[in-house]
Amino acid sequence: MLLSDISVQGAVGTLLTTDEILETIAVLKTELQQRARQELAEIDRRRNVLLDVLGEMPVSCDDEDDEKPPRSRGSVNPPKYRNPENPEQTWSGRGKRPAWVVNYLNEPAHLLQDVLIP
Repeated sequence: MLLSDISVQGAVGTLLTTDEILETIAVLKTELQQRARQELAEIDRRRNVLLDVLGEMPVSCDDEDDEKPPRSRGSVNPPKYRNPENPEQTWSGRGKRPAWVVNYLNEPAHLLQDVLIP
């Protein structure tokens, strides 16, 4: 429904005042909230019936997030590049370049292949 589809005329055909329109909006908001609560209660009731069929205890929707398994972080890639100034610093070549790689490449005549681990 579009706003233009809503009539702002009173019972006799006169236009509603701003106060009457605001009052109508308030009544409609209250009605919408009541209906939303009723629909949610019905959904909860129906959900509990279905869970009973499955032989599970009724739980709220908020509890379902706790049941998800933790995400795996993926595989760890071995380092491909080593900082010549600090051999403990390495980089796999994936993701954002670390500061030492950026600084190294900013020097003249330095190439990424120069720090490649053999």
